[in-house]
Amino acid sequence: MSTATTSPVLAKEPFLRAAGVCGLLALVTVSVGWIGGALAQPDAYSSADDDLSDLGALTANKAWIYNQIGDNLTGILIILLGLGLWRALSPDVLGRIGAGAVMLIGLGGFLEGFLRLDCRGIDPGCTDCHRLRPLGSINAPSGAAAILARRPNLTAVTVPNRALTPFL
Repeated sequence: MSTATTSPVLAKEPFLRAAGVCGLLALVTVSVGWIGGALAQPDAYSSADDDLSDLGALTANKAWIYNQIGDNLTGILIILLGLGLWRALSPDVLGRIGAGAVMLIGLGGFLEGFLRLDCRGIDPGCTDCHRLRPLGSINAPSGAAAILARRPNLTAVTVPNRALTPFL
């Protein structure tokens, strides 16, 4: 059998595997950014009481941990995951919309590393006006999961998504 007649799915496989690895690495980088950024803050910072975005504020200690690892690098990895989903789920319209939503989430995370808050909640004089900014970041993954859950050939993967989507 000639290797010139390989199927298009097999030709995409290395890229799809790399995109899947990027998705798994994103979980590691976001955890390192959040945990490392929280550990670098003074004792007045509380992960339970203060906003996560305080870790990357201009006044935060070692904000690069959260901004460059937790946001920029994670955003790039999520964009690459979205590109893999785009290739794997095309030409289906819902698949492309869901993959586009995943890439949009990655872009938002990437930009968040550059669009920093001017202060933290524990800083004197800092107001609560920054607390509304992350609402889009919270709702976008829910929308992407809901769109991708509509794909009929991904039911084995998306059944947990359908169960968890109302809680996201």
